[in-house]
Parts: sequence; structure tokens; C-alpha cells
Amino acid sequence: MGNERDGSLESVLQVYRLPEDASSQQPLIERAEEDLLCAVSLYRRGACGYLPLVTACFLAHQALEKWLKAFIAVCGLSVSAKGQHNLYDRFMVVEKKVPEFKVIREKVEAVEPEILDHKFPGNLRYNETPANVERYVEVLMEAAFLVRKLVKRQLNKSLEEGSYESSCF
Repeated sequence: MGNERDGSLESVLQVYRLPEDASSQQPLIERAEEDLLCAVSLYRRGACGYLPLVTACFLAHQALEKWLKAFIAVCGLSVSAKGQHNLYDRFMVVEKKVPEFKVIREKVEAVEPEILDHKFPGNLRYNETPANVERYVEVLMEAAFLVRKLVKRQLNKSLEEGSYESSCF
């Protein structure tokens, strides 16, 4: 029995490819794309008639985090390694250079500031589901898509101007 899905995942993801001089971050971008695709799929279709909102929330958070980390790494920005899941710190670093990131951060904070904290998503999958978890999923997916678009735009702009680290901004 052959595998009819050979090569289909990559075409569905339409993975953003970094140029050779920044390719060390390519695996992070591929995981970010996969996390986002899985979050959207779970949110839209559910699994076996069940809508796993907590898992979709976790995956959307991970996608957002990975896109921010890839951008920071490719652009040679400095951020503390403390609190690996702290989106707030990462947003603070990138929005100093690209102010549009601030609008995205503020949209997330307006729903729940805790989402940006280093403890989130933490035990979210093991605790009781928050009453507004669907809104968490929605704002995180929206933020992940906006960050993804902004990162791709900025990295493409940098490519046109020369090397990433010297012209990322």
C-alpha cells in the first residue's frame, strides 16, 4: 500500500524558505508553520467530534513564539534566555525595531495579558479549561498569522537590501 500523502504536507504548509545565509533557522520556521497549521485544523474541524481548544491554544502559542524566535535569531537581536515561553519579552525586543509588532502584542494583551507571560501555556493542558479559551485560541491564531506575515515581509525586505543582520531594519 503506497503513501498517497508523499510531499503533500509541504505543499499544504507552503513553507517559507529562508535564504542560505539564514538557513540555520529554517527548522524553527518549519515547526512554526506546522504548529500553526495544526492549531487551525483543530480549531476548524476538531478531532472525532471534539473541539480540543486547549491543544489548539497551545499550538497557536507555540507558533507565535517560534516565529518571534526565528525573527530575533535571523536579525541578530538580543533577548534573555530566561523564560523561554515569555512572549512579552520577545515582543519588546522586536517592537523596538519594528513598531508594528506592538499593535499585535496589544491585541493579545487586550484579551488576556497572561497569554504573553512566561508561565503560559504552562499547565494549561492539565488544568481546568478557562471559560474564554476559545477567545485565547482566536487571538493567538490571529497574532501568529500577523507576526508570520510581518516577519516574512521584513526578512524579504532585508534580503533585497543585503545581509540580514546588517539590514534587518
